[in-house]
Amino acid sequence: MAILRGEGRNFCSGIDVALLERFLGGDEGAEVGRFRANLRLMLLRMHEAMSAMEQARFATIAVLQGACIGAALDLVSACDLRVATADAYFCIQEIHMGLVADLGVLQRLSTLIPAAIARELALTGRRLGADEATRLGFLNRVAPDIATALDVARELATDISTKSPLAIWGTKEILNDFDRRRVEDSLRYVAAWNSGMFMPEDVQASVAAARRKQRATYRDLMPIDLPAIPRNPRRD
Repeated sequence: MAILRGEGRNFCSGIDVALLERFLGGDEGAEVGRFRANLRLMLLRMHEAMSAMEQARFATIAVLQGACIGAALDLVSACDLRVATADAYFCIQEIHMGLVADLGVLQRLSTLIPAAIARELALTGRRLGADEATRLGFLNRVAPDIATALDVARELATDISTKSPLAIWGTKEILNDFDRRRVEDSLRYVAAWNSGMFMPEDVQASVAAARRKQRATYRDLMPIDLPAIPRNPRRD
């Protein structure tokens, strides 16, 4: 059994914006192809860390309080069970930062809650509160405070630990098998997409707007001028 928890007011309040700004500068002097290949490799390695939660031979329980956004949401979506405090909330923050979420939440969330709600959260970045998350089936339990939430998680862990470890492993394997290939294929695709399509301009605009507490402005997509397709001459 493994119980994951965060310290402080929030489970995780998201990416360090200063770190993101340094990353936007890229590797000065690096050849573009090599920089993007290394970005893809980094994403694939981060996928392994997230996927380890569901691939573990034992059950994993996340105990959540306050904010759970960004990579934290990717992580807990890969856990088997989730217990949260009443003030917990969840957010796919990447859409606010001009990014495509790429560590697994887009792949896993729609298997945990209705697909239409998962799309809404991904496209709007709105907060999902603990009560709604429970109604949707994302959370297993809600507790009034972190101490009680930990007690609930320990009770669940104690119950699960009385079961056959081989049966636990096999049950997880079967539960995960149905979606595993789809998730793995999609993770490889998003790693390729972000390594090829990641451009600093939109992210910089998002970060600057967030600092000013304003709405960012982005350039439209460039129009694609396709050549006209000649019609077949009419045959009499």
